[in-house]
Parts: sequence; C-alpha cells; structure tokens
Amino acid sequence: MLVMTEGISDRYSPEQDLKGGRKRFPGLRRAGYARRSGRRAADSSGAEHEVLDFYIRGRRYAVRLEDLRRALLEDGAVLMEEVLRDWKDYLGTCCGLAVVSLSGRGLRIEIFGGGLFSSSLAALRGVIERRERYAVIVEVPEQPVPMAGRDRRIPPGQQRITADA
Repeated sequence: MLVMTEGISDRYSPEQDLKGGRKRFPGLRRAGYARRSGRRAADSSGAEHEVLDFYIRGRRYAVRLEDLRRALLEDGAVLMEEVLRDWKDYLGTCCGLAVVSLSGRGLRIEIFGGGLFSSSLAALRGVIERRERYAVIVEVPEQPVPMAGRDRRIPPGQQRITADA
C-alpha cells in the first residue's frame, strides 16, 4: 500500500520517471564506462597485472583487478591509475581513488581534479566475472555550497573570527 502525503500526488507520477522501461535520474549524467579488455598492464617495476579499464570523459584509467576484488570484499578503497600505451599498456601515476559506497551497492570514483563519479557494484561484478561487456559510469553532480555569511544572525556575545594577513 502506497501512502502519499498531501500535495505530492499532483506533482509526481510514475510515468514521468519511466521512459523506455528504464528509470531516469535527473541529476546523473553518463560520463563513461568500465570494461575488461583482457590486456595486462605493466607497473613501474615491470610486473604485469590484470586491470579493469575505466573510460571517463575520454580518458583511460585502470584499476588492478586483485586490488579491486580485495576492496569489494573488505569495503575498502583502491587506487585509480592512468594508463599509458606504448606497444603495450603501462600503469602510470595515481590519479584517483575508488571507494565502495556506504550502502555497499556502488563504487564511488573520485578523479583528483576531475570530479566525482559512480557505478553500480552489480554491473561491475558482471564485468569482472565476464557476464557483461561493460558497466556504465555516471557523473555525480556537485552539491551546492551554502552561502555561510548571508542571512545569518550572530547571537550576542559570539566572537567573529577573521583571517587578516
């Protein structure tokens, strides 16, 4: 049984959310995809690793599969590395961090200086286990920063802290 509060029923209809059988999320935009290419990438010491490729905004990043599997089991974090191509793939500098979300259903990807992204863990597991070809990565919009100084009343007796150089 669905209980709706007053005023919501006239603004919300399920037909608005569904288009072509898929649920739409207005704040999320597709930014790329993750896939398992099957190629191995060499690190700085020359050791080769299986990687999961992330294509985000036209750039290619990689995560070592053994690190990603460990992070999924322990709800941990894993480094995103840049991939360089010269006859074969090489892992470059660390340029981001991927963390399992608090709900355990998503992977939050933060590219340093590039934004915040997310992907479903169910879709990523399908790619890792080779049941799916790719997993969609969406861009998470930045939250608006509230104006701290505007319309804020300071109670009497509270000190103001200023940064004077």
